Amino acid sequence: MRLLDSSALIAYVNDEPGGEQLAKFLNEPLAISAVNLAETILKLRRLFPGKTFGVETFRKLQLKILPFSQSDLKACVDNFSGNEKDISLADKVCLATAAARHCSVITADRSWTKLELPIEVICIR
Repeated sequence: MRLLDSSALIAYVNDEPGGEQLAKFLNEPLAISAVNLAETILKLRRLFPGKTFGVETFRKLQLKILPFSQSDLKACVDNFSGNEKDISLADKVCLATAAARHCSVITADRSWTKLELPIEVICIR
């Protein structure tokens, strides 16, 4: 299983650079944290105020939606100090969820490749 970051999913839905790279992974088992799916939906609603976005928008992708569990919470607080300036809370949730589940993460955020993480980061840009 690979975990999606909201930036990768937004790039795919919005036909942004890198979105076509995500398409290459659609035949594999993909998951997304419920926190990151909420972030994705809210960002898309802001970008496209006239369109309707909800969980059902992504059903065709057959994403497994993962709850933010206590083990994810522990991974989040254990892996981050709270002083990181360039990583949002939703990004930390995504990375911690991937670390807790020992899976790679797909993102459009190039800066993640510079982080020292216990997981594989696949950048689509």
